[in-house]
Amino acid sequence: MSFASGVLLPGGVAAVVAWQLCRLLHTTGEVGVRGRELSGALACALALTAGLTATPLPGELVWQLRVIELAAIGVLLAGLWREQGRGRPYQAGLAIVLAALLVVWLTPLRVATVKIPLLADRFADLGLLAPLVTVVWIAGLAVLVRSTDPQPGLTAGLGTLAAATFLLVALTRGRDPLAAVSPLTLPLGAALGGACLGLLSTGLGPQAVTLGRGGAGMVGFLLGVLALVGTLKHTAFLLVALPVLALAVPVLNAVYMRRQYRRAGQQDPALLDRARTLGDMLARRGFEHQRSTALLLALQAYCCLVALALVGLITVPFVLKALLLALLLPLALAVFFLLSRIAAKVAVVGGGRVEILGVPIDAVTYDEALARIDGFIASGQPHHVFTADVSGIMKAGEEPELLEIVRTCDLVTADGAGVLWAARLFDLPVPERVSGVDLVRRLASLAASQGYRPYLLGAAPGVAATAADILQRENPGLQIAGLQDGYFQDEAAVVAAIQAAAPQVLYVALGIPKQEQFIRRWYRELGVPVCLGIGGSFDVISGKLERAPVWMQRAGLEWLFRVWQEPKRLPRLLALPRFVLAIARESWRKWRQAPPAE
Repeated sequence: MSFASGVLLPGGVAAVVAWQLCRLLHTTGEVGVRGRELSGALACALALTAGLTATPLPGELVWQLRVIELAAIGVLLAGLWREQGRGRPYQAGLAIVLAALLVVWLTPLRVATVKIPLLADRFADLGLLAPLVTVVWIAGLAVLVRSTDPQPGLTAGLGTLAAATFLLVALTRGRDPLAAVSPLTLPLGAALGGACLGLLSTGLGPQAVTLGRGGAGMVGFLLGVLALVGTLKHTAFLLVALPVLALAVPVLNAVYMRRQYRRAGQQDPALLDRARTLGDMLARRGFEHQRSTALLLALQAYCCLVALALVGLITVPFVLKALLLALLLPLALAVFFLLSRIAAKVAVVGGGRVEILGVPIDAVTYDEALARIDGFIASGQPHHVFTADVSGIMKAGEEPELLEIVRTCDLVTADGAGVLWAARLFDLPVPERVSGVDLVRRLASLAASQGYRPYLLGAAPGVAATAADILQRENPGLQIAGLQDGYFQDEAAVVAAIQAAAPQVLYVALGIPKQEQFIRRWYRELGVPVCLGIGGSFDVISGKLERAPVWMQRAGLEWLFRVWQEPKRLPRLLALPRFVLAIARESWRKWRQAPPAE
């Protein structure tokens, strides 16, 4: 069978048919969720049939392919019947098992022998167990894939990636007689992948054509058959690892669902207002449908690449392949769950205070922080505001005096992407970072409108004056109560000058922990309503240091830009890996201590 007739023809025909049918569905108006599920399932079935029918096959393979098609249609019809509220709850699952039995009964497709690990050229004959193993294999994979149905676009994306993986394996390693890769792999994988790819033409959003349980069950059944005929049989390791990796997201989704049912006391988690699937979990973390589907498909694509890498290393000893898998797979899962937390959107109701590594953080937005500060000024009483970045949190953990100061501050904001990521990791409701630089600028705008007078203390000679000029140009009407660089010798004289100026806001840029210690020693005697430690903010506002590009700020890489401008700050980066390790230890401790059920 040539590449054109075995791959391009069935794949191209199936993709075009599915694409055109999806365009037709999207131009016929709103049909509702039920209608889209039915239409998507039928479109997928018609595209598959068209692709496989267009494939020229030898006579001995035509019968096998027709049996597989018939069994797949049975799975589809049983699922559609159940979706209409007919039949019994177990009906769709039973149909999958019966379809697998039909394939085993009427075709020679089955796992008959398996290579014994670590023993060269030694194979185990499954004998009478072969039909049972094959049925469990196909049905199990079909049920796993079917569980991804509630998320439109996900099942079609998984089908595309998995089918492409088995196609590449067949094209690169399928000629080896010991691999026992069936010639059916090429047309079946191409038609299935093409049909799923055509369905993806509607996108990954909530309006994407979905397959419903019937269509998802059919795709899962065909992927189960494809995993049977396209898996390399001459290595026990890849016999299991290849299909598991090619269908990693359905497997992970099933594991997550089982965990959620167990934590809910074997009840449906949805009844207890809990996430049931990975898609539900991402939705509850504020991921839009398209972003969550894309994240899950990215994880699946990574696992498919790992599977192809293992196939490419098929001659490498089993131990080395196992070590490679043990390294790469947990890395992908860790990155996925980290992204699912740190990229989450958090809605805060009523603010509140949380703790990260023992340091309190107020869960406030910029607007809420400014409102709190405005209230501090209106009260006329002295208040201490602390902007907590990664280095500040680590210093507070190492210096009891600083930790005590921070714990008694009137407002502590999350200054830095690292702090925000840590909050997401711990499921803490911190809505956004409130950095010292931006807080100074926004507070200057508030001061100009309300007639408040700030005092600027700190930084190198001339820097505070330049920053003051810029703030006044940005905020016409802003009055500066006074200026003082950070290279003073007589602290009492500085305190007297601030008292005489009587500002409403005092910016202190002396660096952590010196600025916090200065504020705490004098803020009651100073009588300034708001004292705020701002680190190197004057350097940035004055233009002495350039602000990182917006894309770096959004990506949380502003610290890297700062180090590039000031290489002397490089030793301070040691706080970052220590912070990551501390967060990892704390996350592990909290996960271990989490109750099994509520």
